[in-house]
Amino acid sequence: MGRTVKRWDRVSDRTGGGLRGWCLFLVMALLVSASCGDEQPPDDLDYLAWEVCRQVRIEGMTADKVSGILVDATRHGAVMGRIEAECGDDIAAVYRDSG
Repeated sequence: MGRTVKRWDRVSDRTGGGLRGWCLFLVMALLVSASCGDEQPPDDLDYLAWEVCRQVRIEGMTADKVSGILVDATRHGAVMGRIEAECGDDIAAVYRDSG
């Protein structure tokens, strides 16, 4: 009986170490993949411009929805120039397609 317990402890130690290693690998892979995607800008106004442009570029966006997004963004007046520079053409295309 004592011998069986010792063998099981050895097997579970090896397996547990392997599982811990795989879990650590998966967590690291998730962190790396999350940080490599559409990287968000560090500045708040840059982030707001990035988010507005991301929403404007969603397929099927209507002029009414874009207007609502832009009204919300105008509360941060300094960002409107950045939005226009980054995705002004996309905004114009939405209005052109809806009109």
